[in-house]
Amino acid sequence: MSVTGRSTRRTGAWVLCGLLPLLTALGCSSPDGDGSAQDGPPPIEVTRISDPANIEQPLNKYILTQRQTQLMFAAEQRLRTACAQRFGLSWEPPPVDLDVPDTFRYGADAYIRYDEDAARRDGYHAAAGSGEQDAPDGGSTTGTAGDEPSGPRMSPQLRTVLTGQGSGTVGGRKVPDGGCVEEARRTLRKGTDPHWDENYPNSLAINLQGKIDEDPRVVKVLAKWSACMKRAGFDYARPKDAWADPRWEASDTPTAQERAVAVAEVRCGRTARVAETMAAVERAYQERVADDKSQELAEYDRGKEAVMRRVAELLGR
Repeated sequence: MSVTGRSTRRTGAWVLCGLLPLLTALGCSSPDGDGSAQDGPPPIEVTRISDPANIEQPLNKYILTQRQTQLMFAAEQRLRTACAQRFGLSWEPPPVDLDVPDTFRYGADAYIRYDEDAARRDGYHAAAGSGEQDAPDGGSTTGTAGDEPSGPRMSPQLRTVLTGQGSGTVGGRKVPDGGCVEEARRTLRKGTDPHWDENYPNSLAINLQGKIDEDPRVVKVLAKWSACMKRAGFDYARPKDAWADPRWEASDTPTAQERAVAVAEVRCGRTARVAETMAAVERAYQERVADDKSQELAEYDRGKEAVMRRVAELLGR
């Protein structure tokens, strides 16, 4: 799935999780297969993209927004803190950044670098003042922490209570299965289907990526892009090869060569209509899987509504 996940060098937009530490605190799972019983490339309609940041794909409406993800994490942290207090232990979790968009949007560089002015200025480095952080390939950062409690050094008793690792009792009380971390997850999801997975629609999208990459229309348009880049003097098979060129990591600021490659990527992408074609192909595959999984997605939505109501109650929002 082509979702923005920028490192300090470049928006890497080929997968969402592994992407989303947006979803690090929640984890990722993948349903079996690609979520579609149909085979063969679906028909597509390539349309002009006026603003790539406004691209909407069928599964977007199901995937948690950045703010929903952070609110869930904040609610879990509150539950973990209360759980630790039952054992007479004090724990102050790291702060959760709630100043994030309540949207799930594609970035302007979701499929290929799009902004020529930014490419000429920044190359594949993050724009100054963008607030972007390092992320693994295909990932994005939003300031969440993982499920493993971290921060100031904690006592063995507190670590046992939070993680469930170690003694089964602390202070004469039985530690919940999985510790306070897992107890918080269970409490937040109380009243939902036991198998409800907040990452389900995201996983459907991720599992389509192989077919999207191999789709003959994507292969063709990227071949056109690569040929255009060669005419400009640069040998890259795909845009992500240009983004990941290790030469860019050698400098804290964009080099003249880096900027030249980034500008060529933009121009060749425009000539080959890379963004328009890839968006159309992704849309077609997502429409197919959304139709195949309509009942499961409806059930997922009901679970999401129940969880977000619980979050609102816990946080008083």
